[in-house]
Amino acid sequence: MSLGSEPAGEAQREQAALLLEAQRVGRMGSWAFHASTGMVQWSEATCELFGIAPHEFQGTLEHVMSFVLPEDRHLLEEAHARVTPASPLLDVQYRMRRPGGEVRWMRTHGITTFDAEGRVVTRLGMVVDVTEQKHAEAQLARSVALARMAGRVARVGGWTIDLPERKLTWSDENCAIHDLPPGYEPSLEEGIHMFPPEYRDQVRALVADCAEKGTPYEFELPKYTAKGRRIWVHSIGEAVRDAQGRIVRLQGAFQDITERKQAEEAVRERDALLHIAGRMARIGGWAIERLAGQDAQRVFWTDEVYDILEFDRGMDPPLEHSLSLYLPPWRDRVLEAMDACWCDGVPFDFEAEMSTSHGRRLWVRVSGEAARDASGHIHRVQGAFQDLTRLKAVEEAARESDERFALLVRASNDAIWDWDVAQNTLWWNAKFEALCPPDASASPQAWREHIHPDDRARVLRRIDEAMASGAETWSENYRALRRDHQVAHVIGRGFILRDLTGEAVRMVGSVTDISERMALEEQLRQSQRLESVGQLTGGVAHDFNNLLTVILGNAEMLCEELAGDPRLASLAQVMVQAAQRGADLTQRLLAFGRRQALEPQPVDINGRVAGMDAILRRALGEAVHVEFAPAPDLWPALVDPAQLDNTLLNLSLNARDAMPQGGRLRIETGNIELGPQSAQQVPDLKPGDYVMLAVSDTGTGIAPENLGRVFEPFFTTKEKGKGTGLGLSMAYGFVKQSGGHVALQSGPGRGTTVRLYLPRASQTGEVRTQAASRPAPPVSGGAETILLVEDDPLVRDFARTQLLSLGYTVLQAQDGAQAMQVLASPRRVDLLFTDVVMPGMSGRELAERACRQRPGLRVLYASGYPEDTIVHRGRLDAGVQLLAKPYRRDELARRIRLALDAG
Repeated sequence: MSLGSEPAGEAQREQAALLLEAQRVGRMGSWAFHASTGMVQWSEATCELFGIAPHEFQGTLEHVMSFVLPEDRHLLEEAHARVTPASPLLDVQYRMRRPGGEVRWMRTHGITTFDAEGRVVTRLGMVVDVTEQKHAEAQLARSVALARMAGRVARVGGWTIDLPERKLTWSDENCAIHDLPPGYEPSLEEGIHMFPPEYRDQVRALVADCAEKGTPYEFELPKYTAKGRRIWVHSIGEAVRDAQGRIVRLQGAFQDITERKQAEEAVRERDALLHIAGRMARIGGWAIERLAGQDAQRVFWTDEVYDILEFDRGMDPPLEHSLSLYLPPWRDRVLEAMDACWCDGVPFDFEAEMSTSHGRRLWVRVSGEAARDASGHIHRVQGAFQDLTRLKAVEEAARESDERFALLVRASNDAIWDWDVAQNTLWWNAKFEALCPPDASASPQAWREHIHPDDRARVLRRIDEAMASGAETWSENYRALRRDHQVAHVIGRGFILRDLTGEAVRMVGSVTDISERMALEEQLRQSQRLESVGQLTGGVAHDFNNLLTVILGNAEMLCEELAGDPRLASLAQVMVQAAQRGADLTQRLLAFGRRQALEPQPVDINGRVAGMDAILRRALGEAVHVEFAPAPDLWPALVDPAQLDNTLLNLSLNARDAMPQGGRLRIETGNIELGPQSAQQVPDLKPGDYVMLAVSDTGTGIAPENLGRVFEPFFTTKEKGKGTGLGLSMAYGFVKQSGGHVALQSGPGRGTTVRLYLPRASQTGEVRTQAASRPAPPVSGGAETILLVEDDPLVRDFARTQLLSLGYTVLQAQDGAQAMQVLASPRRVDLLFTDVVMPGMSGRELAERACRQRPGLRVLYASGYPEDTIVHRGRLDAGVQLLAKPYRRDELARRIRLALDAG
């Protein structure tokens, strides 16, 4: 017999029985309160929800309230107080504790009846266990907070246009992009009007096409903000349809909109799902019953099941049709569960995917159990049916959000942490552990201890101020104590999440280690500072060397003239020595400023150091033990051997002075290959092969505050009169000019190590191991004609006098233009002797013009500061002969003769 053929009363009783059974299986129960007796009635399902047997329920309001957590009891009281004859419905959520201690969330629905005087007569309702929904809401809230934080970090601006009202809504970031206050809502035409006139029709057409046909668009166009600033925006727009396929709104974004828009859309969807889940559990009841004396079965549904599966209420659903709605492979699982329940009474409870009568896919929770008759035979299988589609969507969105956050954490190079302020618990990723003391575990206390003690109070105070002031972000530069006991310079950033009252409940942040960047910036500043000093010394050296040329030359002449007067001759000799010391000082300044003329060649560093062993031991004394650790198969280095000898000697003497009580000096060599990443750590250093020469001592070391100045000229930590402060600066300039690098490590009581990285020689020609001993040619003059070009009159007169004394015919000019006039005359000129640095035409330019006018003309340059005219990359240009100022008479005579005799 079908359901439609039964009497109406029996059908109603059957429907009521099904609903009661659905209450119990679906974790919901009924209750009633009678004002006349003051007693409360609970159904068996309600007692089961609260964890007691029906006979244990006392039926009083006090007993009911005893289950409710004390801090939630006011919720029930206030909800009942709000019920009036005009608003008789009751809806409240609260927490209760079962006798075993388990805390569950309950939701109570009810309706109140009143008498004519407005007094309560009865209250009737249902109570539902919503604990799982509450857990899903909490997870959703965390996901929503993370999505909102990601949107703020990305700084993207979203917009929507609701149809057909054409109402335009902008995000606060979009307002900021367009110089508008937060919350500003422009009209659609106002938004389009911000585009230049020539683009407005194009934008209108794209928006209209999207609204009418659903055609998405994407473009990049200029735009003007509310303040008249011209900007470019990347705009994306698309249509959104309802379940019937009608376009109900447009949405899009400006700038990089992908993640921000997805987050905003996800937040709206999750908020909607959360609101729906809070209002309705979507649970229905079902039963399958064997017909008496027949093999046929009859299916019963409550109205909620009809609604969930989109069937017309009252129709008689066939069992086969009902089971066919489950999708594979869940269909087979449902059939197996049904068979086991029918045969052995095995209950079941699981989630499955199925399709409604309209073809809509949904997730459901289906649970069932067997019902037995008086003889114990199973005559019915019944249970509950809950639509989980919306809850599944929430869970999937939360899972995607969690996965996205996990991927962001893995992809980030920063140390990331998450502080639950309310629970005072902390999570951090693996990269944060490097910034913490050894064996530290994630906790707020460990986070505080990773801050350097000198910065800790300031950083913690700034965090407290940010949380108390209502700020959304916190940022601070500070020092951290790394796991390797080193101090790191870091930038800490945090985003503060607050509850509805504005109280800070969570803080998510990151820590970026900027130690390497700060070290590189300091190296760059030091390099620029030393470069500036070098340029200054070069300019001073030019004029100073001109003066020293005159002083030294005239002092030598006085020595010769006063040879018969010992007293005056000794005074003249003192002048020569003083001038020579000035010349040496100027040469050191030029070395520091990388302005000296080098003659680099392949040098065997090991052989060079070994050749200086005797000199070093005599200079250092017996109190200093010298060790030499040569590397096998050492590459040749491309350096000026004489300057290398001076540098090694200077470094060794510095080491000796740092060990007044004696100590150990260690010299070692090695081959170093610097790749692109290693070379980037040092400004101006190119990747390649280098020969390392290290000089280490066991001396007093250098204080940290002085390490940044040790290469500056005239800076010294020695006592007054114990040093000039030019040794390290000269070494620095020589190595830098040679294309290498100098590194210094030192600390109080830990000695000092200076490492020179010298470029490897690319050729394997003759390698210099020690300076060649060549006798100087005898001083001689000649009868040739020399054109002397010198802008300094004192130097010019001195040089002319010296050349005349050597027998040469001298023509003179004060600059290049006057010299070209002499060369244009028919007079004979055998040698052009010219200064390099002159106003107007340089010596190099003069020589080039002179040689074009007189092919075969010999050229000798004189300069105390050659600049870049004849010296490039630290070496003299090929074929160039240079007499460095200041020069002595015999050196002048020798260089003049060599230049004239050159083929």
